[in-house]
Amino acid sequence: MAEPEEKKSPEAAPFRTYARDVAVLTGKPLAAGTLNVPAPAPVAPVPQAPVPIPPPPPAYIIPKAPSTGESEEEVLTRLRAKVAGAPPIVVGPDLVVPPAPPTHVSVPPPTAARPKPPEGPAPIHTYKTDFAREVKEQGADRISIVAVEQDSGRTVAATLSPQRKRHPFMIAGAVLLILAGLAGVYFAYRYVQGKSAVPPETFVPSLIFADERVELKGSGEELRQALANAEGAGSLSQGGVMIAYITYATTTKQGTVHTVASGGDLIVALRLPAPSILLRNIEPESTVGVVRAGEEARPFFIFKASSYERTFAGLLDWEATMQDDLALFYPPYPEVMAEPVASTTEPGLPPARLMFSDQVVENRDVRVLKDTQGRTLMLYGYRDKATLIIARDEAAFSELLTRLNATRAQ
Repeated sequence: MAEPEEKKSPEAAPFRTYARDVAVLTGKPLAAGTLNVPAPAPVAPVPQAPVPIPPPPPAYIIPKAPSTGESEEEVLTRLRAKVAGAPPIVVGPDLVVPPAPPTHVSVPPPTAARPKPPEGPAPIHTYKTDFAREVKEQGADRISIVAVEQDSGRTVAATLSPQRKRHPFMIAGAVLLILAGLAGVYFAYRYVQGKSAVPPETFVPSLIFADERVELKGSGEELRQALANAEGAGSLSQGGVMIAYITYATTTKQGTVHTVASGGDLIVALRLPAPSILLRNIEPESTVGVVRAGEEARPFFIFKASSYERTFAGLLDWEATMQDDLALFYPPYPEVMAEPVASTTEPGLPPARLMFSDQVVENRDVRVLKDTQGRTLMLYGYRDKATLIIARDEAAFSELLTRLNATRAQ
């Protein structure tokens, strides 16, 4: 028969307690009423297959807090009594916890997180915020601030009162100035409208300065007749000069434009019956016009010569018919009643033909054509080798020469 199992006493139960573990760690005896249970017998390990264990993390030593050998419930009771100011708690015969002095533990309230300033436009600046800032920064009270406001109000009113009185006068002055300006603009407009428009002076290229200008029309015989009658109104004074010119029309996007032609173009348009060697050597800068010298106002020609020898040779060839070719410009003088002079020609023969002769005028060599009574019908001469003058008489030649010298001096 099997032997009955031996009953084990409850004191020998193999279980652990917190008090026993504290006593083992501290080496102190167990407190009264604590079960003194021997340590459980070692149990033979059961062989098991080896399990791979990962390497532990780096070890670090955590210091253990000293223990008083109390149980968890005893520790909590003691801490509550310490806070409440209770008498000391007797834990055991060898351990007496003295009462802790009353302490007031003040835990500061958690600091509220400072709100971030709102993004966007700044708050409205009002009188209330100004008042609060003055009270906070300068320590001013309500009475002092009100007194300062009253004093500043009286000062501003006293300063601004004269300006308010001047406002009506300033407005009245501004209105008067505006009315005066409008009246000036109106009268200026009426004045301009009442005056006749003055056409701008036409620029005419010329070798000499002129007192007047006249535009001629036509070509050939018609143009020569217009030049002979250019001074028909008798507007030139003694020694006065009038420049003749022609224009030609061109069509543009803006319309028809009239442009002044050069003096050389006018000479070509006149179609003078002169030798071709003379006409081919006349430059466009030549000038044609009318000069009043003595009792007559007759046309003149100032040719800009490109060759002195060729133009002079052409003039010598032209002398045979020049009197007839230029009779429209330089006609014979009216006959003067005089005592009959014995004729040197035989009866029935035509009168002797007038011939050019040499003469000096203003220190210039000229060729002069005179009538039977010694009056100059026409003459020509050179101011220099590039300037040829054809005029009525010596007075006209001298006036043109003077103007050429004056123009050259400028």
